[in-house]
Amino acid sequence: MIDLHQHSIFSDGSDSINDLIKNNVKSDIQIMALTDHDTIDGCKKVLNSSTNYNISFIPGIEFSTQDKGESIHILAFGFDVDDPIIERLLKESIELRKKRVYERVSILERDFKIYLTKEEMELINKSNNPNKILLANILIKNGYADNISDAIKKYLYHKMPESKLSTEYVLRNLDKSTAISSYAHGLGGVDEKRVEKDVFEERLKRFVNYGLKALECYYSLYNKTEQRYLEESSNKYSLLRSGGSDYHGSVKTVKIGELSSDGTVPDTKNFTILKAIKNIYKI
Repeated sequence: MIDLHQHSIFSDGSDSINDLIKNNVKSDIQIMALTDHDTIDGCKKVLNSSTNYNISFIPGIEFSTQDKGESIHILAFGFDVDDPIIERLLKESIELRKKRVYERVSILERDFKIYLTKEEMELINKSNNPNKILLANILIKNGYADNISDAIKKYLYHKMPESKLSTEYVLRNLDKSTAISSYAHGLGGVDEKRVEKDVFEERLKRFVNYGLKALECYYSLYNKTEQRYLEESSNKYSLLRSGGSDYHGSVKTVKIGELSSDGTVPDTKNFTILKAIKNIYKI
């Protein structure tokens, strides 16, 4: 089995790197990609480890971008971890991620009269990848919420696409890098509203013009009919096909290797993106 869309504690997942890989092995995954949001710190930890897990690993990223005021997630696979274009995009993304967290802190103060302590603000400032999960854990610790999902629904639900890199900017830069780009969950992701087909098709056409190379056709929320539609869309624009669960550990209910909503398991040969990825490591 293959799962090319997973998250760890280095962004908004709950699994440590060691636990994540062990859980992949237990789930009979042969090829996995770690695609934390706007960071490759977890990927570097995997590649620098001397532990033999007997699984193939692909370095990945999930870039948080915006297109016409809407949040769009772009995956990047198989890049050189020292690629200067990737490093620059990550640096710019993290600066904007910090901006979004500071805006959320202001909203907590303004709308909910919740004030973080000096120590809690220092924790945010020192984070290499500040995000909603970090704020959620602070809210849970202080008794404002029971769990991460509860904290997000009560206090951290605001959309802030204006403080993200544009989708066009990220795709055009990835096109010049060592990475293979892929449009993530184009019909809607976990906890997102479904995207109408005409909207998806208009976006996809533009993204291809920006340099998009692949489409995530296999995803935990999509049934066989939706998979077929996405496969047809990839054929229309000569795009490679990728797929992944969007696993976040205990943060979400999605399981490793869950690549459909109806139990459909795509054949390995359908992951045509693997033919284009050069950096696949045996770990």
